[in-house]
Amino acid sequence: MSKDLTDVAGILEQINEIDDMIQQLNDRRDLLKADIIAALDGEDEGTIDGRAVISYKTHTQNRFDQTLFKESMPDMYARFLKASTVTRFVVIKDKEPQL
Repeated sequence: MSKDLTDVAGILEQINEIDDMIQQLNDRRDLLKADIIAALDGEDEGTIDGRAVISYKTHTQNRFDQTLFKESMPDMYARFLKASTVTRFVVIKDKEPQL
């Protein structure tokens, strides 16, 4: 079933505009970060007036490989699965209305 949301079409448009702005800001932020990383010239810390302002260090994390576990021990994997219910709010873009 679906509900006609014509009355809130303006709100949906605002959400789409905000999503676009967020993406543009994230893209801009990534470019600025790349500029700073380049300015570090291989160093792992940057300072301004002697004060540390940027740390850019590589470290190793150990993470559980769920895919490998599932492939290696499918019965054990299934035994530890837990169902959960989630609600997602998704704005559907570029979809033509069905006539």
